[in-house]
Amino acid sequence: MTSRFGRLALATTLALAGLCPTARAGNPAKPPPDPVDPGTVYFYNGSQLWSMKPDGTSKNSVLPPQALPAAPSRALHSGKRWFLFYQVVNPNVFYPLPEPVAGGCTYDSRPQEELFALSDQGDLVQLTDDPLLEHKHFFYASWSDPEPRWAKRDGVADGRVSFLARHWALGADGKWFVDGIGLYHVDLDPDQLASGVVVAQVPQRLETVVLPVEFAVRVAGRCDKLTYGWTPAVCGYDWSPDGSRVVFDTWSGGLFITEIAAGATSQVCGDGSCPRWSPVQPGGGSQILFVSGIAYSTPNASRRIDRINPNGSGRVMVVPATSTKQWLGYEGGYHWSPQGTHFVYSVITSGSGQLVSGAVYRAAADGTGRVNLTSKLNNAYPAGWVDP
Repeated sequence: MTSRFGRLALATTLALAGLCPTARAGNPAKPPPDPVDPGTVYFYNGSQLWSMKPDGTSKNSVLPPQALPAAPSRALHSGKRWFLFYQVVNPNVFYPLPEPVAGGCTYDSRPQEELFALSDQGDLVQLTDDPLLEHKHFFYASWSDPEPRWAKRDGVADGRVSFLARHWALGADGKWFVDGIGLYHVDLDPDQLASGVVVAQVPQRLETVVLPVEFAVRVAGRCDKLTYGWTPAVCGYDWSPDGSRVVFDTWSGGLFITEIAAGATSQVCGDGSCPRWSPVQPGGGSQILFVSGIAYSTPNASRRIDRINPNGSGRVMVVPATSTKQWLGYEGGYHWSPQGTHFVYSVITSGSGQLVSGAVYRAAADGTGRVNLTSKLNNAYPAGWVDP
């Protein structure tokens, strides 16, 4: 596992070796190591976003805590990397609340937030503007999966931004109700983000993507699981490489893919959560990573990371379960490399019901060559692996 410079040096060495006498019998030359896809790996280090090379070197702080969690753009635009994150725009205005749930549990209310893009050079652009559109919020930790997604649109990398949300409306009786739940999006020219001409938009819902809905989530009597009721009941979703399809989970119901234009939905497999769709791989296809065996009632020891083809074939386990004290790919914590030849994933260690430490591992697409990239850090979690 070498850097880009190291691979160049290795290639030069091997080329020159072809001009030298053949190695003596009994001392065969060692085969070169498997190449590692280039690019930049972003990860959370405590309360900050950091970057590093795919071999774990050159670690640097990128964003401050107030911009977390953040989703990095797949490509550079105007020579800058852009990150999606939510920011409170009106701390004194709160979203409405769903009806209380039986058993005395109530929901948490949050102040109005909008979606922003922040560059690695400090440019800040507001992308959405709808005070009644409340995005689905993950409360587990500051380094939870950055749910907003960049997607390709009409061949343009990062030309679409999407997120899960619910829309509120005021009824004739003076009571608030949810009139839209699902996958919302805004389209933009990402190369104009730094120009100052990108105007915040009212997001539109993708009507053809019909997601399951949770009206209340109460697990083992824990009221804190009700903080995001009346929202899409999915752990996560992701876009196909060309932006024409969406894969999503239904918690215990498996993985599904919807064709955006036609609205046709098909099941990929009968279980699995938090899918991640790879870029186009060297062979021309793509694959989906997901967590198998995840459920609040399931021991951590049964949770592993699997890989499957979009048509449902070729399912294999790529990262086996470890122990009851470790969470693999916590909240969708795994990301493909730019060419889909490798991926990074999280290994979160817990103790006494608390998260103790986190590490970022890298593996080849088939799960081999697993290595800890953040062994000298105590609280690391992957946020993305994108083009250089």
